[in-house]
Amino acid sequence: IEYTLNFKEDGSFVINLLQCRPLCVWETAANQNIPEISKEDMLFWVSRTFMGNSAKISIDVAVYIDSSGYHALPYNRKSLIAGIIGKINRYYAGSGKKLMLISPGRIGTSSPELGVAVNFSDISNFSVICEYEDAEIGFMPELSYGSHMFQDLVESEMFYVAIMSRQGKSPCVFNKDFWAAEQSILSSILPDLQNPLDTVRVYETNPERPLSLYADFKNETVTCGLFGKSSA
Repeated sequence: IEYTLNFKEDGSFVINLLQCRPLCVWETAANQNIPEISKEDMLFWVSRTFMGNSAKISIDVAVYIDSSGYHALPYNRKSLIAGIIGKINRYYAGSGKKLMLISPGRIGTSSPELGVAVNFSDISNFSVICEYEDAEIGFMPELSYGSHMFQDLVESEMFYVAIMSRQGKSPCVFNKDFWAAEQSILSSILPDLQNPLDTVRVYETNPERPLSLYADFKNETVTCGLFGKSSA
């Protein structure tokens, strides 16, 4: 329930209901065993800052937005990045592939300087949404569980992760160089697209050793990376 309180000079107040929407919650959640993984094969690990049930998700496509490149764009060009994400979303529609978006700051914000201002229709085919912090630049995830965007994520059963380095006693792990040796395929799937500062990068994973996300709801941890032995 979203509401406002308007106070009068005599101290009385009026409550106005702005909207009322259902929130889906999980009554039970089984443990999910998370296999061992080396630090080199780990993309990220977080504790508590996620929304979703225990899960094992094999990621077919990862879309990464570089925080430095996005920050460097002039304000009036930042909307181009949201448009690129929307085109990627439509390209993979109906493919049956599971997509993960990794984006700096706040997804779906109305202020492009705080994050990528996508609409839900731009990310509707993604299975996992990750917001990550870049403290040096000033990007910070916003766990706004009452927002329209979060409600859409819940109702669409998307998995949400916030990668935040400042988590008190439970610091996260985030390997920004995870794809340093890989080539983005954005230009091959959308050849007519201009990508300012190479800000948006797309990586399709090896089906023999896919990028996997494991979430243990009861132990409040999520790990994403390349599990198992390499086929090489």
